[in-house]
Amino acid sequence: MPRLKERPTPFAKVTRLIKGYGFNGSNLEPILGYSAKTNRKKIEDPRELTLGDLEKICKNGHIPIDEIREAIVL
Repeated sequence: MPRLKERPTPFAKVTRLIKGYGFNGSNLEPILGYSAKTNRKKIEDPRELTLGDLEKICKNGHIPIDEIREAIVL
């Protein structure tokens, strides 16, 4: 059986960006207002993040909006 290449996870750069700034499920609780479990799900699958969530991360998490925009690629 031939070995198939794995496809990269969609929006993986967003996950790397958020984790690179030291955020995890627990750290994002006061910023986003969700439980730690929900925040972990959103970090692992950034398609679950809303524009409002990204805005809160930008304003309250102090991640520059330009970096977030650059990370949002398929």
